[in-house]
Amino acid sequence: MVLNRVKGIFRKRPADTPPPPPPPPDVTIIQSDDFRMPGRALDSLNRWLSLVVNVAILIALIVLILQLRQPPATPDASLQPPAATDSTPE
Repeated sequence: MVLNRVKGIFRKRPADTPPPPPPPPDVTIIQSDDFRMPGRALDSLNRWLSLVVNVAILIALIVLILQLRQPPATPDASLQPPAATDSTPE
């Protein structure tokens, strides 16, 4: 049964039979005046924005590396022993 269907798919059609009509399109056809390609201005803007963002990321990474390389400015007060006082209570 399945073999007959497969043979039918690959069987040659007689020459006098016209080909079947194409199926209707599933998508809406866009007219040439309905669609506008983005101009050079938009492309140029995209390139400039990409450049600015990439430079900002590089600057942020450099600042982060510089901050990590610096030692802490002041030691933590909680880690220091309490200062001894010579005063006597009155």
